Amino acid sequence: MNERICSVEGCGRSNVVGRGYCKRCYQRWRHHGHTGFIQVTLTADQRLQYDREYKRRNRPANADERNAKRRQRYANDPLVRSKMAARKKALALRTNNEANRAGGLVRAAIRRGELVRPTICEECGLEKSRIEAAHYDYGQPLRVRWLCVSCHRRWDAADPKTRRPQNPQTPVNKATKAPSAAVTLS
Repeated sequence: MNERICSVEGCGRSNVVGRGYCKRCYQRWRHHGHTGFIQVTLTADQRLQYDREYKRRNRPANADERNAKRRQRYANDPLVRSKMAARKKALALRTNNEANRAGGLVRAAIRRGELVRPTICEECGLEKSRIEAAHYDYGQPLRVRWLCVSCHRRWDAADPKTRRPQNPQTPVNKATKAPSAAVTLS
């Protein structure tokens, strides 16, 4: 069988589709009107101006009306609000690198046997199905309290890590004012 080679200089592909071009070169010719790749180099200011002009030209005619409808739907529909809250929460989890790093180090220490996850909450004393490692300071990722989900949320809301001292003394159980049995590694 006599296979033809693409007639574009430097291409060298076989299986010519039409006009003596391979499929890729033919599509480039149909879309751009030429078969060669032309690279346009723009400065940062030119690129910014181009992007602004592109957005202005391609902005939908009904963008303001559409955005007003979205705001109204957000205000009136609890399902939409809950979905948006879930998206914001997921974004916060992705962007909170320090907390993610500390959590990863705790999980690795549990797998290695350096930390043991208890079955009883240190704050309320109840045996719950899910006990979480609550960090005093992300800079000391293995210094944690073991709290149930509700106590952990309450503790974080009452005493955010941004207000905590960098090297707190022995943790105190707020309910009993007694030192807490936090797990620390030596």
